[in-house]
Amino acid sequence: MNEENKLILQDFEQNPKQYTWELQAQSGEKITLRPLLHTDIEGLTSFLKNLSTETRRLSTFDSYDKVTATELCNAISKYDKLRFVLESQSKEIVGLIEFTLDIPQNVVDTYTSYELKLDTDHTCRFGPTLADKYQSKGLGSLIFPYVVKIAKLLGKKHIILYGGVFADNIRAIKYYEKHGFKIVGKYNNDDGIENLDMILSI
Repeated sequence: MNEENKLILQDFEQNPKQYTWELQAQSGEKITLRPLLHTDIEGLTSFLKNLSTETRRLSTFDSYDKVTATELCNAISKYDKLRFVLESQSKEIVGLIEFTLDIPQNVVDTYTSYELKLDTDHTCRFGPTLADKYQSKGLGSLIFPYVVKIAKLLGKKHIILYGGVFADNIRAIKYYEKHGFKIVGKYNNDDGIENLDMILSI
């Protein structure tokens, strides 16, 4: 995609149906991947509240209630994030996919310490969260081609993980490696927990 043709956040807000895809899970269930809408507050609240303690440990949300759901829905097109949801046949939100377009200097510095210069104009950060009952059922692999497609629509050539991935989250590490991510370094977060940084060129 040419730089002139790359999409901006407002394109997804103004034309959500154009960037909506109907997928079929391994179970046969129809799953919809679409941009987060301003009207998703109640559905997103339910999604966040139902996440297990372990899933919350691995995610990065400030809280798991209507406050955060409202903040995310009100933030559409306002900042540097693009969010998509996964919706079940029963119209239940069962996943949230986040793309962060700006790369802060501390992240650039961390990758520099790995002797890797980030192309910040063409790199985005990516963070997925699935409802517990939809984990380990192939849904992450089903949506990944669309993750790449969305990143390319935004004019990106590289995807890194938002906050890295916990070194003890073996399932997630295998998922990322399966889809081409490479481990480039590791660091301890503010809680002293070891994280791995990974990158994918698309």
